[in-house]
Amino acid sequence: MTYLPELEAEYEYWMDGSTVLWGGQGYRRVVRLSDGTILNRYWDGRAEPRDESYREDIATEVQTVCRKLLMTGGVATTLVVSGQQWDHPNGWAPLQWIAVVGLKNYNEAQLAAAIAKRWSCEIIDGYQTSRILVEKYNLMTGSAGGGGEYAVQVGFGWTNCVLRALASLYPTSSRFSPQLCVASRAASQ
Repeated sequence: MTYLPELEAEYEYWMDGSTVLWGGQGYRRVVRLSDGTILNRYWDGRAEPRDESYREDIATEVQTVCRKLLMTGGVATTLVVSGQQWDHPNGWAPLQWIAVVGLKNYNEAQLAAAIAKRWSCEIIDGYQTSRILVEKYNLMTGSAGGGGEYAVQVGFGWTNCVLRALASLYPTSSRFSPQLCVASRAASQ
């Protein structure tokens, strides 16, 4: 029991406030669900990651993106195939932007650039085929995505904005030709 005081301090840190919460309430890092179950939110209000896990967290994220979530047309939200709009194989512009900027900020420029290129080609390929931009894309085929409660939306603002923003971050991507994108897609499969 050499480390018992440290373990108790860690437990108190994460469970602070748990004894006074009612169902549906949260405080700092603890949430009590309506059935009384206690969950921790692994967030502590700091602007930067906790020192003891920073490098490992970044490495885990990069491995997860590369091994599981990086698709031919960009980053998937999930690998769950449910037929719902947010699930695989759909890709969404805001997620691509967050992934690219986040990875760049954590010195993962090569992976960020790969995602930006794949997503930009996804949009260019889709546009070449349909002559429209849509809200979500099938990351495996380059066509409009599907699923969810309503039909795919045409001319969606976030797709337009993210494509323009990626072209600003990666000026060469604004010059991608359909032929280059087809070759890039074939190489990434």
